[in-house]
Amino acid sequence: MREMARMRNLILLLFILLWAQPLFASDSDPLTLDECIERGLKNSTQLRVSELQVDEAGEGVLEAWSVFLPTLSLDYGHTWLNNTGGQTRDTDYLDQNSESFSVRLSQPIFSGLAG
Repeated sequence: MREMARMRNLILLLFILLWAQPLFASDSDPLTLDECIERGLKNSTQLRVSELQVDEAGEGVLEAWSVFLPTLSLDYGHTWLNNTGGQTRDTDYLDQNSESFSVRLSQPIFSGLAG
């Protein structure tokens, strides 16, 4: 009776191993050395970090060059002063509207040694 139980357990274990074998087996042939190197380079986190650092340095160069480019600034202001109380006798301050608009274009020639 014990022999039958051991045999049944052994057959069950063998069946489970044979059934699970395709889950662990590789569907493709073994990789060549070139394929291993290609896969390692493709999945390397250190290589990806290095690529991002090179990109960051390139952006820093562009930022440094932007110091030497001209800058344009626009400014607009509108002020309206109304004296509705009628207490001021000076006619210059009764009702005033003023508008200002300015454009500034600057090109640095030498911005010091900071750039």
